[in-house]
Amino acid sequence: MNGPGGTRSPSARASTAPPVAAPLGPSGLPAGRGAPAVPAALLAAPGWGVIVRIGAAVTAVALVLVVGGGSLTWVFERGHPGSNLRSLGDCLWWALTTLTTVGYGDHYPISPGGRVVAAGVMVGGVAILGGVAASIALVVTQRLVAQAAAMEEEVADVEEELAESMREAQSLEQLMRELLDRVSGLEEQVRALRGQGPRP
Repeated sequence: MNGPGGTRSPSARASTAPPVAAPLGPSGLPAGRGAPAVPAALLAAPGWGVIVRIGAAVTAVALVLVVGGGSLTWVFERGHPGSNLRSLGDCLWWALTTLTTVGYGDHYPISPGGRVVAAGVMVGGVAILGGVAASIALVVTQRLVAQAAAMEEEVADVEEELAESMREAQSLEQLMRELLDRVSGLEEQVRALRGQGPRP
């Protein structure tokens, strides 16, 4: 609907203004809406307390396996003829090398009970090494996840600022259009007044 001088009314201009698109987040969804929530426990990088507890648990399990496995092996091997584990020290050394998967081969149990203990020590050694590797991977992954989350927040802030700048630019463009419409209306009024000048 046109107002005086051929200009459009504010309601008409508001209805024809292009809609402002919502800013998108890094995942392609609108920022602040529809993004999957990540638990804070996954984003928090583990502190030294967690690492110390993991190290203490691994050390305790390793000591139990070395001392317990070596002592049990000595119980089975000390009276067995042909055994090359001749002392408790040999059994502890064998348990340590077996646990760490080094296995020099200079000492080994030959009794059935000693071999069962050896199987347990070997499985425990592999499990400990796997647990240590998994713990290190978990620490590194959580730190990377925390850094990625911080970067995603920064990107979302930048996108929000960019969207705000776009909204301001569109507001300025709309204001310019209104000014041009008013100038055009004034020009038409001036032409009409000139055309209705005094008759001779």
